Amino acid sequence: MVLAMISTFLFPILSAGAELMVGAAAGAFAKSAGADAFKALKKRLREDHDVASIDLLEQAGEKPAYAEAIKADLDAANLEADPEVKRLAETILAVIEALPDRKHPVALEAEEIRARGNQIFRGVDGIRAEKIVSDTGDQTFENIKLGKT
Repeated sequence: MVLAMISTFLFPILSAGAELMVGAAAGAFAKSAGADAFKALKKRLREDHDVASIDLLEQAGEKPAYAEAIKADLDAANLEADPEVKRLAETILAVIEALPDRKHPVALEAEEIRARGNQIFRGVDGIRAEKIVSDTGDQTFENIKLGKT
């Protein structure tokens, strides 16, 4: 069976992987097989399938035209015939699904918060981080809002 629009399957996985590579959840994702699969998939799409627009993925969240260009390039490539693309995407998806639940906003989530001085949090809607550390002084968080979901 050939997928008519491979981008409907692949683009959300790639977008989530890109967000996890740079976001607060990067720690758990970066330490997993998901990060390796994400890098390998981007490389395969670029080098083996000429999806040059994949290099715009990290900016696609803020620039809808980039997202549309990536989706069009994914749909134009013959990705259905490449089982490695499917395997890498499924690896990324499995790792994402195994991450701690990120659907529910929290005021603050961190494994370690440490500061030599004062810690001040104001208007914080949600932060996720493995560590929040200041060895030299105060930490101040003001008016932090939830990111895009």
